[in-house]
Amino acid sequence: MSPDACPCTFAPLRPHRRGACLLAIAATVLAVAIVALGAPAAAAGVALPLLAAPDAGNLGTNLGGVNYYDGVVPFADLTDQAGDWVPQREGEPWGWGDPLTLRRDGWPAALAPGQFATAVLADVRYPSGTYEVTWSGRGTFDVDGTVFGAATGDGAATGGRGTVALDGTSIALLNIRATDPSDPVRDIDVRAPGEAPGAIFRAAYLRQLAPYRVLRFMDWQRTNSTLADAPRTFTCGNRTLPGSQSQGTTAGASVERMVELANVMHADPWFTIPHEADPGWIACHARIVAASLAPGLTPRYEFANETWNPVFRAFHDLTAEAVSAHLGGGDDYLGLQLRVGERHAAAMAVVGSEFASAGRGFVRVLAGQAANAWVLEQRLAAEGALAATDEIAIAPYLGIPGVSPFDPEAARIIARWSEAELIAALARAQSQEVDGWIAAHVALAAAKGRRLVSYEGGQH
Repeated sequence: MSPDACPCTFAPLRPHRRGACLLAIAATVLAVAIVALGAPAAAAGVALPLLAAPDAGNLGTNLGGVNYYDGVVPFADLTDQAGDWVPQREGEPWGWGDPLTLRRDGWPAALAPGQFATAVLADVRYPSGTYEVTWSGRGTFDVDGTVFGAATGDGAATGGRGTVALDGTSIALLNIRATDPSDPVRDIDVRAPGEAPGAIFRAAYLRQLAPYRVLRFMDWQRTNSTLADAPRTFTCGNRTLPGSQSQGTTAGASVERMVELANVMHADPWFTIPHEADPGWIACHARIVAASLAPGLTPRYEFANETWNPVFRAFHDLTAEAVSAHLGGGDDYLGLQLRVGERHAAAMAVVGSEFASAGRGFVRVLAGQAANAWVLEQRLAAEGALAATDEIAIAPYLGIPGVSPFDPEAARIIARWSEAELIAALARAQSQEVDGWIAAHVALAAAKGRRLVSYEGGQH
């Protein structure tokens, strides 16, 4: 499972006992999450040292997804985190409007009589104060009830600016009420208080990321989906653009914005390729990264995320692919691992072609399941997988042995424990369970001549 922001480490993991240290890192109790380890390889295929001397500052983090509801607010323009448009009709319940006609950049191209479009800008825990509002085009819209723009038609003003006061806790809505098809309302910028004109990222967000040298963009890319979500496609033609109406829709953020954040922070980016992505999307993504990532930064590429986990759609889709390809000799779970290895190798070949053309290197990551080294063993055995891998990755979360983190009664019991009792239980879990998982993967990494990293970690 993938929490909003959890540390990850970037070189060999070794089993170790850190019971005393757990008190000092209550927010991140998993020991491997604080190990400072070596730098990534400079190019795909370059031999990586199995064990590297620890260096300071080699901690990375997963980034919380870009959305309107969790209070992260990475962008200076609140519109950049808006949700997908909701089609509306005057006098009808929420969402009962006819489908909207959108431009390639995501802004409504036109509205029928009585139709309007709504996007949620923020829900809770966003900056309060006076926001500067600017826009292009002709039309009328409102932000949290404050109206901007003018009636459409010949002679109407195009673009403009104004202000709106937002309290930081109420749901903030953007409603486009009218738009001129020949010059539609677009590029609405709702700029957070104190942020510089033209700034892309909030200064407070950048300060939060300052300690980290690797940024994993899995949630920014909306890599994960479940069977409850609508099926998706990822092509070069439908990808989010840096100038799209929002970076917070179900299509994920644009690769340009991710690269820009990595460049600003001078942090190596870690990209996860959605399993639905076609080769054109992968090539397009890699071409942009290879051309625009700052010199001295080395990206990681990983195929999908936790494909062993039945919570995610990728598990089911890739299992079906394995069955169709007759992999695993009738063992569907084995077939899944082999199919993941094949898809990983194919994806890394596409990325590698683009990076070779640009004369740059990258790191190829194949992830598995921390509690089951067999998963990565089988994936590495798939055709072409080992040769297409520089690092293997796990997420050794730390929990209370034998206790489900989703059991309300267990939660009530643990809530009555003293700090000493809790830390002691976690220390037992580290020594009795997690150290063994890591040791098994250290042995696998040594046998295969690859480096072991953590893609996530923390208390379960």
